[in-house]
Amino acid sequence: MNFLLIESLQRFHQYYGDELEVECPTGSGDYMNLLQVAEEIQHRIIHIFGRDIHGRRALNGGNQKLDFDPYFRDYVWFYEVRIATKSETKHPESNTT
Repeated sequence: MNFLLIESLQRFHQYYGDELEVECPTGSGDYMNLLQVAEEIQHRIIHIFGRDIHGRRALNGGNQKLDFDPYFRDYVWFYEVRIATKSETKHPESNTT
């Protein structure tokens, strides 16, 4: 999803060029063209998963074990969402007695 957003912003920048600017982040009073906005979003996403100067990842939410334990610190948690298809879902019949 993030990839699609960033790629779309880059393509819109190719079309509109530097003429189109939007406020980024909202409420800041700073205006950027769409390519700069795409780069800002990339930067923010990378820093969610990267380590800071203390070895912590924002993704781990301050969990000491995930940040510093040698068995966990090198792994990044990734949650995959699987959406069931219509044929896989079963709706229980309502009992109206």
